Amino acid sequence: MLSRYGDAPMPCGDDEKNNIMHARLVFGNNMIMISDKPKNYPHNTEGNITLSIGLDDVAETEKIFNQLSEGGQVLMPLADQFWGAKFGMFKDKYGVSWMVNCGLKK
Repeated sequence: MLSRYGDAPMPCGDDEKNNIMHARLVFGNNMIMISDKPKNYPHNTEGNITLSIGLDDVAETEKIFNQLSEGGQVLMPLADQFWGAKFGMFKDKYGVSWMVNCGLKK
């Protein structure tokens, strides 16, 4: 699903009409909801939040980690961890921090 500010009944500037008001990224049984901020809201992507994705399929975890980190900076490569999971961290090309965790089946 994707809707833009220009699709809504409230007024917005021409420079915001194509910005995303609401989007859903669905992968498997997982979903992330996102939006562009309105231009009159202050923002800073550096250090505000870290998004975390929990998965249960190693191949899907590797695919998502590689795709989302492309063009960004891998801070901790995806690897087996002592808590029984594959885990990695990165900043994407937009400066947003991510953690990806996949519980390994015993």
